Amino acid sequence: MCAVNETKLSGFSSTKVLERTNLWAFFQAESIRCEVVQTSAEHGNLTLRADQLASINDSGGDDF
Repeated sequence: MCAVNETKLSGFSSTKVLERTNLWAFFQAESIRCEVVQTSAEHGNLTLRADQLASINDSGGDDF
């Protein structure tokens, strides 16, 4: 009887650990996706600024 209950408890415990691990992995993946989007946006912003500076330098800087 004790061995049966121990096996059930072990299975329940393993299930909880697996659920917690999956939840942690989900939030880590979400964090990584947000970081990638933010980095891409910053890169796009820097590229846009570099293009604007290049066009200002090409035109002689009379725009401002």
